[in-house]
Amino acid sequence: MPRQLPLMKNMEITDANYILKYLLKDNELLFKQASSILENKNVMVPLEVLAEVVCVFEKIYGIPRIKI
Repeated sequence: MPRQLPLMKNMEITDANYILKYLLKDNELLFKQASSILENKNVMVPLEVLAEVVCVFEKIYGIPRIKI
């Protein structure tokens, strides 16, 4: 039987918008909000969110997957 890891107390699940605003820094207010959450809290990033971030960088910003 696979071992299950206990969830951390106060863990938050983030979405692609927080990751994108943190990495793009295209809006100072949203960057500060995102960085506050991502740097100071226990955050879980689901694989679907990472896939969405990659898709946005590829499709919207034209960044090749190899560079992402």
